[in-house]
This record gives sequence, C-alpha cells and structure tokens, in this order.
Amino acid sequence: MIVNAINNGAYKIIFEAAMAKNGGSGIPLKTINKITIYRRTALQPGYTVQNRNQILKRLISFSIQTIVFFMLFSFSYAQDASNDQTEQWINEKKAAFKEMGMEMFRPKEYFCDGNRPGCVVKKGEKLRPGTSPCLHMGNIYAGDIPSKAEAEIIKLGGKFNQEVKTEDGSIIRVFKLPGVKQDEPMPYIFIQIKNKKVISVQLTGESTYADIGFSSLKLGDSSEKVVLILCEPIKKIDVPDVQSVRWEWGTGFSIEIKDGKVYSIKINKY
Repeated sequence: MIVNAINNGAYKIIFEAAMAKNGGSGIPLKTINKITIYRRTALQPGYTVQNRNQILKRLISFSIQTIVFFMLFSFSYAQDASNDQTEQWINEKKAAFKEMGMEMFRPKEYFCDGNRPGCVVKKGEKLRPGTSPCLHMGNIYAGDIPSKAEAEIIKLGGKFNQEVKTEDGSIIRVFKLPGVKQDEPMPYIFIQIKNKKVISVQLTGESTYADIGFSSLKLGDSSEKVVLILCEPIKKIDVPDVQSVRWEWGTGFSIEIKDGKVYSIKINKY
C-alpha cells in the first residue's frame, strides 16, 4: 500500500495509501536546489524582410521563453523561502525530540512530516512480506501468524485471559499484562485473528510494566507527544464507555486519549 516516499539521508519515509487520501503533501524533508535558468541568445542582426516569418517565429519563441524565465525565476525565490521555512521547521522538530531524549528519525516508526505521518525505514532494508514495517507493537506485527504474536506477548509477562468469537468470523484472544499501580485496572492486550493471520492488535490501560508500545508511544504518554510523533489526527471520536477520545489518522492505527494521556493503542493489518 505504498504510494509515495521521501528520501532523507540514510532513511526513506513511506506514506501509505490510506494516509495519502486524507493527508495532503506535508512539508518536504529534503531542500530543493535553486533552479538554474539557461536562456538562448536573442535575435541576431542581419535578418532581411524575406525571412520575416522566421523572425516572427523567433520573436514569439523568445517571448514565451522570457515569460517562462520570469515565472521560474519567481518560483526559485519562493522555493528558497520555502526551504528556509523547512529548515526552521526541522530545527524546531529536532529540538522537541531532543528535549524528550529521542531521535527524530527512528527506523520502523512513524514520523510527522508536518501534515501526515510517514513510516521511516532504512534505505535498502528488506521488509517483511505481508506486514507494514511500522505497524507493530514491540515485536508483534499486524499480519503476523497468531503463534508468533502470542509467544511475544508471553515474553512480556502476558497471561491468557479469554477468547471471544465475533460475528465476522474472527477470534479475539485477550491477555492481561502487569500493571504499574495496584489501584489501577489491569492493562491488557488483545490480538484479533482471521484467516490464520493477526489482523489487529490493541493495547489498553493506564500504564504497564511491559516493555511494549507503538512508534515510541506507550500507555500514559501525553497527547502532546502523540502529536509530535504522529501529527494532529484527521478525526476525533468520543468513546463514552471509557470517557476517552479516539484519534484517527486515516491509516492502520488509532489511539485513544483519556485525561490528556494515551489510554489505548490499536493497529490494523491493511
């Protein structure tokens, strides 16, 4: 589902199709070199009345070239201004990540390019078939086989709790995870299985000791951190049952915010 990629040094940023439908172009990460214009010499002397048609054609051609020149010349100045804004934006972004003790570009995690989230991968890296490189929680990927996903959950201290069958024929297997505070409801993670593949993974709770998250986001992180990493969502939907708000970006993940903090994270297979 890859429709576009922006190169940035050692990394490549991938935008998935669903995001492209809702996202917009965003801010370029790589500055564009100033356009160099080469213009042919104007009419040479020595022409006579007999070749006036040729002169007229050359005059028209010259006029068109002149108009194009000024258009591109104006564009080059506008592009320089845009590059200055881009550089300032990137510097501000770097400072924000540095303050949080994070790298701006993190392989196999999402990055907000100013308008939409893109998936960062190393150039030349082989991607896992059947999975999106950034749609994972720890080592649990949307698109994995169930046994692999469950083995990873058990490594995190997860304990099987229950299994639920849905109307569409899928199966949801729920695992409880170790919590941080005794007075908090126990966090849990579930995997949804259909056609022998994990089609979604959801992590929910106030906080957890388990070393698991999504794109450097964990339960309890601030909504400001979410925006820094993933951009502003394109949709916010109230979830009355738990008094949270689900943020959506029009792609394979969503996050629920409760009391200004991450309460639930869900990823889906395309």
